[in-house]
Amino acid sequence: MKLALFFSQQPFRFSNPVKKAILRLLVDIGVGDVPSLYKIKQIQKQAVSLCQINPRSLQTSTGKLIYYNSIADTIRLELAKPQIWEHLQFYPTLTDCVSDLSECGKWIHLISSPMVPGIEGSPDIFSNEVYALHDKEDPDQQLGIFYVTTFAYDKEYGDIVLIGYQCNLNGDILIIDQALPVRYSAYDSSTTLVFLDCESFQTFWKTDMAGTLQPREPVRRNSLRERAEGECVLMTPLTVSVDDMSGNESKKWNKYESWNFQFAGLPRQLRDLHENVHFILTSKTASGIESAEAIAACFRELRSGISIFDPIRKKKVTIVACILQTVGDNPMHAVICSKTGLTSSHPCRFCQLPDFQLGTSPDHVAVDLLSYLDPHSSPNYKEGLSASEVKIFLSDLHRRVLEGTITEKEAVSSVASKGIKDWYFQNGLQGKSKIPQMNPLLGRLNEEPFFDLGFDAPIDILHCMSLGLVKYAIRATLSSMKKPQKALLRATINGLDHCGFAKPFNGFELVHYTNSLNGKDLRSFGEIAPFALRNIISEDILNMWINLSAFNALLHIEGIVDMDSYCNELEARQNNLANAILKCDYRWDLIKPKLHILRHAGFYTCRFGPLRSSAAHGQEGKNKFIRYSILGTNRRNTSRDVAIHFAVEAAARHLTSGGYCQLKHNWIPTPSIFWFL
Repeated sequence: MKLALFFSQQPFRFSNPVKKAILRLLVDIGVGDVPSLYKIKQIQKQAVSLCQINPRSLQTSTGKLIYYNSIADTIRLELAKPQIWEHLQFYPTLTDCVSDLSECGKWIHLISSPMVPGIEGSPDIFSNEVYALHDKEDPDQQLGIFYVTTFAYDKEYGDIVLIGYQCNLNGDILIIDQALPVRYSAYDSSTTLVFLDCESFQTFWKTDMAGTLQPREPVRRNSLRERAEGECVLMTPLTVSVDDMSGNESKKWNKYESWNFQFAGLPRQLRDLHENVHFILTSKTASGIESAEAIAACFRELRSGISIFDPIRKKKVTIVACILQTVGDNPMHAVICSKTGLTSSHPCRFCQLPDFQLGTSPDHVAVDLLSYLDPHSSPNYKEGLSASEVKIFLSDLHRRVLEGTITEKEAVSSVASKGIKDWYFQNGLQGKSKIPQMNPLLGRLNEEPFFDLGFDAPIDILHCMSLGLVKYAIRATLSSMKKPQKALLRATINGLDHCGFAKPFNGFELVHYTNSLNGKDLRSFGEIAPFALRNIISEDILNMWINLSAFNALLHIEGIVDMDSYCNELEARQNNLANAILKCDYRWDLIKPKLHILRHAGFYTCRFGPLRSSAAHGQEGKNKFIRYSILGTNRRNTSRDVAIHFAVEAAARHLTSGGYCQLKHNWIPTPSIFWFL
């Protein structure tokens, strides 16, 4: 049993010949009861079957077969561990200092928590429903009518509050007043909330202080009320990541594209641990956007809710999950967001501002460059299309092609003019499909998109800042230095204090191996550059480094007390950096699409909190373990073998961490279940 668990752990991933050699060695040194490799594999299969995390297969619309570990199965397994419930948050947190994803604006305002369970006989409260507030001592006294939109945990009061709007009910007319927001304790002991069935009422929304009324669909019962069947319903947003990696030990060629996910409700320190970055799939033959069909299938299942076991309360709970954000580098973000990418004429996934073009006169260049460096000041600035708008746009183009009003070439050109590049859509046009084909993450025609494309793909400060601007600036600065200047810089760096930096730095490595620096090296150099480069370079270049380091420090902030002040300071630093770059001799080495993308850092910070929470280093670290698994296979069906490896690892970790397993309709803690194996 111990050997089976040992061979299941990622750091000890061995090939079959190595496993057999280890078993023979144990026999030779006199260890008793050494099992065969076949017996170990049988135990591992039993563990996977017991934990109900068997990999699934899916044939994509392009005919490629992939294997994946279902997100729903992984959630069931992970939430059967008591220690996960101690740290995982299911409600967003209202706090004065935004420092993590659980406190971000999107979770609070755009993701609706399904319900709050009632206590002491009081009824459950569901979101997107209307409730009347009554006094408990005098039930006939109505204190108001609320439209509940979501729930949140208020740190100041230490209680769950309902968030919504006040309503007016006149006969069979319901008016929801968005100008009168409500924040009310869901567990107020002096009052009670009574559900109002408003499906037969005419519903209007008052959208401003002037009293403008807009007719809306009637407020219906929350669909999860019937689905839950009396169970508690909780929402757990997920961070989904996609990345490409090499399947070779040399980390060159042999590209695989992998998907992972994390619980957004875990604290950042725990979320980036290897055991909390959960594997979904990897494939060499199917690209990231093709394998996204499996991701869409997973979230289609999670939208309607899955039943899990709560090990704390010892009862069943319904879990609903959605995508909070997608994490990855810029090329992968462009693919899954249906964008043309950094090398195109529309490099930004957030806005539709085209890349600047060298005009026929210096004035044209200056105007284009100013719009590129400060897009919000440009009269041509437009936000990118949302996922719903992209679906409507592509569906309309497909309809017009079928009607013959435009040609396929004109449709493709129209798509490119919007900065959209949808591989499925183009293939569907060529194949004469009668149903518009598009990015699987946009959902089917009658479905809501699973995420909002570029708006839910935050800036990765690792690739945009450390491996972007800082790398460009280091290479340009050192390439312009002579040997005496480099020697002085090397000595200055070695004389600086290393304490508190991401990685201890070495002057010789930073100066002479500039093209081989990794993310931690680049981040450390970006922090020490204003001090190390003083009296070595010109004032203009030093001023650029000072503004670059200050901007870098703002992006890596851990907590934000005043979001408006922070965004204003961020914009001011960006303006100073843009002005300093324009005065540099090597300005064209720095004016790249990543510099433009960083102009949207304020929007993503308001939406997701500090950008440290959206960094990809935790997911990038998972690539090493995926590569270990690939190296341990016979390379015939790596998608299946790697999925099995990670399923076995998840089962072994679950059994050794005190989780619960279902056995004959009963949930039993694993210390009591080892006899079964």
